[in-house]
Amino acid sequence: MARRFSPRNTFHPRGGRPSEQSADEVSPASPDQISVAVPEDASPPLPNGVAPPIRPQPASGAPMGSVLEVGVSPWMGRADKPQDANVPRPYSTGAALVSVTKTSPLFQTLQTGQSKEYRVAERKRRAADQELKEQEIARWEEENLPRCRLFFYIGCFGLPLLHFVSVYYYLRQLRDQDPNFKIKKYVYLSLLVGIIQVFVWILWIVVFQLLRDDDSLKSINILNFNEDYIVGRLA
Repeated sequence: MARRFSPRNTFHPRGGRPSEQSADEVSPASPDQISVAVPEDASPPLPNGVAPPIRPQPASGAPMGSVLEVGVSPWMGRADKPQDANVPRPYSTGAALVSVTKTSPLFQTLQTGQSKEYRVAERKRRAADQELKEQEIARWEEENLPRCRLFFYIGCFGLPLLHFVSVYYYLRQLRDQDPNFKIKKYVYLSLLVGIIQVFVWILWIVVFQLLRDDDSLKSINILNFNEDYIVGRLA
């Protein structure tokens, strides 16, 4: 009986060309020698007469991949929804408790240190700052008030003095001439206006000196005030 070779024994034992044998002389491979490529995610074999289950697919028709490929976003309902920083997030129970605690008066008192000792120390500090500020203002007035008063006097008498000087030089120019009555009238009127201005400025300076002293205003006691007149008396 002729020896039959399996497909694995078609090559010459010494490494030569395969032996020239016909197809009918080669015996078929046994079931153990047959390897079938089975996918890793294949379902176990089903008994006869049972249809394989239908795998779910998305609405687009594309097959759904594994969890490692797609992720868990489609199942959590957050796919393609980036978090917006402007959208306020709902407060949880812990956040609400912290918010209520921060708005409580006790927490604010402990946080800002509004205790009795703190208020007393703050009041003393403000009083010291106010006293220092008043001393600084008094020192500034003592150094600059005489100069400011001098400027005020020069401003009060500056316009009348300039007026009198201009009239004096004008009269000196007309000494050798015989001015008409209209020119003399305007010169005399200008002198009269200058005298009135001097009187008004002197009165204003006196009032200014009275206003500087607060005690002088306290001596006036207003008893009644009407639209037509003021009734009062001096203390």
